[in-house]
Amino acid sequence: MTMTAEAWIAPELQIWKDFAARLATLREHPQAKAVLAHAQLDALAEGPLDGIRVSDLSVAIFHLENALADDRAPLPKLALMEPDDVLRHPGFDGVEDDSVAEEERLLSLREALRGE
Repeated sequence: MTMTAEAWIAPELQIWKDFAARLATLREHPQAKAVLAHAQLDALAEGPLDGIRVSDLSVAIFHLENALADDRAPLPKLALMEPDDVLRHPGFDGVEDDSVAEEERLLSLREALRGE
């Protein structure tokens, strides 16, 4: 997860600084730790960002902005059948597994944000 600054050229270093500043701002949100923990990015929840790769910073920013932005649409309500019901459905062809997995991911994110 680390990279030395000596290996970067000036534009890359500016990108890193901009990303680090944005992540530092997003980490101030009260739910930022829960979002980063849910995304398995606990190491970026606090502490110095020196040496963290740009790609890791951008992933953390992506998760935080999508979960915390006020202008984002609310997470959709859960409305799928239970997994056992899906398997018993006559039209089941395996595609529903992706939908069930996405609903489970959204549910676990909601629970993480509520601190459950």
